[in-house]
Amino acid sequence: MPIKEYVPYCLVPVCALLAASAAPQSNPVIPTESAPVSVINIDAAVSGYYQGVITSPLTRQLSAGCYSLTDASGKNSGASFDAFNYHLGVANDWAWQYRVVDLDRLTTLSYVAAPSDESPATKYAAEAGASAAGLATPTHTFCTETATSVGFMVDDNYVPDNTGGISLFMQGPMAIDQFTLAGPSVLSLGDREVEAWEGYSLGDAHPIYFRALSGSTESAITQIPGLSTTVSPALASAGGAIYVATLPANFDNMIVVTSDQGSTPLCDSVQCARSKARPALVGAGSALYAAWTDIDGTIRIAVRSREFASAEETWRIAAEPVPNATTGRTNGPALAFFHGKLILAWTSALGESIEVNTTSHPLSSDSWSSPTSIASPSSVAPALGTLYDAENHQVLDLAWTTPAAGINFAQYEPSASTFTRVDSPFELPSGALTTLTPSLGSSITPVSSESDSCLSSNYLDYTNDAPPPTTIRHKRHNQHPSGCP
Repeated sequence: MPIKEYVPYCLVPVCALLAASAAPQSNPVIPTESAPVSVINIDAAVSGYYQGVITSPLTRQLSAGCYSLTDASGKNSGASFDAFNYHLGVANDWAWQYRVVDLDRLTTLSYVAAPSDESPATKYAAEAGASAAGLATPTHTFCTETATSVGFMVDDNYVPDNTGGISLFMQGPMAIDQFTLAGPSVLSLGDREVEAWEGYSLGDAHPIYFRALSGSTESAITQIPGLSTTVSPALASAGGAIYVATLPANFDNMIVVTSDQGSTPLCDSVQCARSKARPALVGAGSALYAAWTDIDGTIRIAVRSREFASAEETWRIAAEPVPNATTGRTNGPALAFFHGKLILAWTSALGESIEVNTTSHPLSSDSWSSPTSIASPSSVAPALGTLYDAENHQVLDLAWTTPAAGINFAQYEPSASTFTRVDSPFELPSGALTTLTPSLGSSITPVSSESDSCLSSNYLDYTNDAPPPTTIRHKRHNQHPSGCP
């Protein structure tokens, strides 16, 4: 049978999320590979920075956008330097580092230093060692929201006794809305997956951007108007409505949830949800669940329903934290609803394992099972997402980032309420993938209006392995047509 059409309520800013994603199309972004390239030669004997004092910076007038920087030495005839010595005549005082400053606002946009085993930690005993470290340094990106004057320099308090310098490839501008400061969040809405992320801004309040994916197409990137955040947003649908959870700047660490009813803090009559990490949302019919890492590292959970409760008192926060659930204060949990159960996943407080717990729906205080562990270290939050198997049956997968910047997977077994390690359901490239939290999602569409067959697509969304701000990558796996759910 054909899948059911999704019809949301639409009254406030989150409606833009669905209006713009309703008809995915080719996205006219500027690919990184096509951005103009120039070589920046920083003369360490001329351009320096020390404790806010800038000396003769190498200056470029740049338009708004994002720019990537990587070591240019030995790669282009325009590169003049491979490293610099910060004490002329002292053979073992070499370094490879640079700073980029917005000269109009006197704000540092990027500081990069190749680490060493010496003291100080950026010192190299020979030019060759510093040069090799520079070549091994990953690409870094800086962004500017407006056209501005940008200065390039080395960090040193007295530049006249320096020799050498730093040569960089600068690529850009690239569209600023492609870049994020954290791992993306996704919401599966039947015929499409909506992907949202914390955008770049020099201030504490960061914009939220999104796009929709359906099969091999994607919508244009759109900003959610009126919303900002300091962490990756959380998305969910419940009772026909769309919800977005954010952590606004300068709001006492309180989580705010926005829907067609407006934006309100996640509070009940007793307490409010406060966190320093990305929250998690999931819908279970008309009920909406939220989970978050409290300021003390414990994990809390709350529930609300559209059928009852006033606009002022919509949430019921569990009186006690989830038992035996503690994580790093800047790592949020992952939350899913599958086969009638709530599934909660988090990284252990010491980053030694991925922990999972389940409870019944509707939620009760004593219904949590004993946590189970997956012995695999990670330093960031895991992700939960429903995918489709070859017969278009839904499965629940868990994904997490490894210390080597890989992504591991496990799949939920409802009969045993446990996760089992599985191979990646996506074809992934070798080498480093990401250091941030990934996300999982899916979409399914009828082959035709008269067909009982559907084509499903699974999505893995993750940032590339460069330090933020960074771009988001997609890995899509399209199933062969099979029965519709």
